Amino acid sequence: MSTLFRGQEGPGVPVATKTGDFGEHQWSRRWMADLEARATRSAITSGRSAARNRWVLDVQIGWQKVFAHVQGSQPSPFEVTFDFPPPDPADVPVIEGEVTKVGLAAALAGSIDDALATVLLPAVDGQTRHSCSCPDQPGPCLHTIAVACVLVERLDKSPQDLFRMRGYPPRAGSGGSRGRAARPGASGTSDVIPFWDADPQLPPPPVPSGAVSDLLDGASARAFASAVAQGNTLATLAILSDLEDLYHSLGNGPSPSPE
Repeated sequence: MSTLFRGQEGPGVPVATKTGDFGEHQWSRRWMADLEARATRSAITSGRSAARNRWVLDVQIGWQKVFAHVQGSQPSPFEVTFDFPPPDPADVPVIEGEVTKVGLAAALAGSIDDALATVLLPAVDGQTRHSCSCPDQPGPCLHTIAVACVLVERLDKSPQDLFRMRGYPPRAGSGGSRGRAARPGASGTSDVIPFWDADPQLPPPPVPSGAVSDLLDGASARAFASAVAQGNTLATLAILSDLEDLYHSLGNGPSPSPE
């Protein structure tokens, strides 16, 4: 599953940043500044101008990859690609801890603080690989900068896309017993760091207090409806898995006394 966005009115993806630097948050500005530090002043100026003039035709956020088409000096658009690694093992506890604080459904709906986003969006040096089909390589060229401008605006508004970019499906913070999260690679092995070692011994799920309607709050319902409407399989399955955990915990709890 990937997210594809393009201009709704005419060609090209519009941007809201008309002047100055791109990135509303500290983590998105850091990533953008790190990329621009490796580019020439001409590429930075031309790339920002290209983004504002809607030369970026579309951007697709996939599993550990971002792919885009940018109109340039040739009849056919140039192809720009960003490749992202899976999270470093040392960062996994940080990610899980931050997801636990807000809850899985909320995180997948975009409730991500700066601490989590900083870990999910790594520095460019040694982490983010980029390429463009234009002859101005190794870059970053103006087309790469233009795509980065559009991308950080998207991430500022929809930070949940960071999970897909890093190939990381988060687990539920409390009562979650989803087991191992993996995405098969070409060799049939997982290219995502597992959450636990083999055969984990998990404690019994807690018996929830209160009515089921109290647990299915408005935020969770809205997140589920949004995931289904957008065709976001990862988010939908994650929320359904949380509901399954809830179902089993209710089933394992004490039976209600007869009236």
